[in-house]
Amino acid sequence: MVSSSSSFGLFLSLIQLVLLVAQALIQSPPLFRYCINSSGNYTTGSPYDENLSNLLFSLSSSSNRNGHGFYNSSVGENSDKVYALGLCRGDQPTDNCIRCLSGDAIHALTKECPVQKAAFGWYDGCMLRYSNQPLYGILTSSPSFALVNTQDVSSTLLNEFNQKLKALFERLSSQAAAENDLKYATGTQNTSDASVTIYGLTQCTPDLSAQECTECLSSTIAQIPLCCAGKIGGRVVVPSCVVWYEIRPIVAAPASPPLPPKATPTSPPPPPSGIFHSYTVYFVTNDVATLF
Repeated sequence: MVSSSSSFGLFLSLIQLVLLVAQALIQSPPLFRYCINSSGNYTTGSPYDENLSNLLFSLSSSSNRNGHGFYNSSVGENSDKVYALGLCRGDQPTDNCIRCLSGDAIHALTKECPVQKAAFGWYDGCMLRYSNQPLYGILTSSPSFALVNTQDVSSTLLNEFNQKLKALFERLSSQAAAENDLKYATGTQNTSDASVTIYGLTQCTPDLSAQECTECLSSTIAQIPLCCAGKIGGRVVVPSCVVWYEIRPIVAAPASPPLPPKATPTSPPPPPSGIFHSYTVYFVTNDVATLF
C-alpha cells in the first residue's frame, strides 16, 4: 500500500516537471536574433542594465500599447536611456501576444545578447527590438533573414506560381499599408492546380506611414527570389516588416483584420518536420547574427 506521504511526494514531483516544461516553452529560442555590437555594450548592474530590465518587463503593459499587438516605450535619460518596440503577428490573441513579449522575447534575447545595448529577435508570434537610439517611426530594412521551405514547386506550375505569388504579395502589401492600426494582411491565391493554393502574409510595424510600409514590403518582397526561388514557401523578415508565403494555411484567422479570438486553439499547425532551413540574406559584417 502506498503511503500518503509517498503520494504527496509524487504529486510534487509531477508539479515540478510541469513547471520545468512550461519554463522551457516560455524561453524557447527566437527564429532569429541579432546582437548589434556597433551600438556599444553595457555592464551588469549599470544604470543602462537596470533601465533595460525595467523597460522589457513593463513593455507589454497596456499603457505602452499603441495598437493591436504593438508596444512602444522608453526608460531612462541621456546616455542611459533605452528604447524598445514589441510587435506581435497580426493574428495573435492578446494573451498569446503578451506571453510572447514578456516570456520568449525577454529571456532568450537578453540571454543571447547579454552585454549589447541594442538587439532584436524574431519569434514565430512576435518581435522585440531594443536600442540606445530611438526606434519609433524609423523605417529599418536591414539586417534581414530568411526561412525557406526546401520543397520545390512543380516545374509544370512554376511560371504560373511565380506570377500568382507576385500578384498576391502586391495585393496584400497594399492592404497592409492601408491599415491604420494593424498594418497586417493575409490572403490566398488559387492556381490552375486545384491542390495548390498560395497563402500569404504581410505585416509592418504600425508606427510606419503607408508609404514607408509599402517601401519596406517592396524591398523585402524583392528578396524572395534570392532566398526562395522555385520553393513552395518562404519568409523574409527585416526589423520593420515581414513577408511570408506557403501552400498551406499559415495563420488560423482568415484575411485581415483578424477575427476576435475563438475558443478553439488559434496557433497554426506546424510545418512538416525537416523541410525548413534558414540562412542569412545579408547582415552587417561588424555585428553578430545567429540563425536557428
